[in-house]
Amino acid sequence: MSSSAIGREQRPLAPTLEVAYRMHVDDVWRLTRLLGVDDAHLDDVVHDVFLVVQRRLPDFDPTRSLKHWITGITRNLVMHYRRSFARRTKRLALVQPAVDTHDAPDDRVARAEAGQAFATFVEGLDDAKREVFVLFEVEDLSARAIAEMTGININTVFTRLRAAREQFERFIAAREAV
Repeated sequence: MSSSAIGREQRPLAPTLEVAYRMHVDDVWRLTRLLGVDDAHLDDVVHDVFLVVQRRLPDFDPTRSLKHWITGITRNLVMHYRRSFARRTKRLALVQPAVDTHDAPDDRVARAEAGQAFATFVEGLDDAKREVFVLFEVEDLSARAIAEMTGININTVFTRLRAAREQFERFIAAREAV
């Protein structure tokens, strides 16, 4: 052993994404399902976990447990998914007619009309405003996430969102005036 290697510590190397995936994909699937992600979304959540792993792998401390690190990422993404799913379900209930046999027929008709009115409004927006409005108001994405996703400036996101909201207020006012 050379004298220069004697004083040097050997730090373990971080695993590659392929190694991390092969070692832990089954654990991620099991945990994701056990934490309450429905079967229709399992693929997406597991995929998202490994996208985060890929992005954060250079920051991983290889002296720590890879399994615990990936489990933490999985837990965080599942909790985010569940919160987003609950919000999205609540929003969709506002714009989609609910099938409830206890509702009066007038209530069901009013809900169906409101859902149709919302769809008409969204269809009337130009593509740029529609994208920002739907991603922010319906999908509950942050302005920063929308900016990153679309590649537009965050100030442009806020400008388009404000314009779409103002247009929505005018749309509602016009409907109420009739």
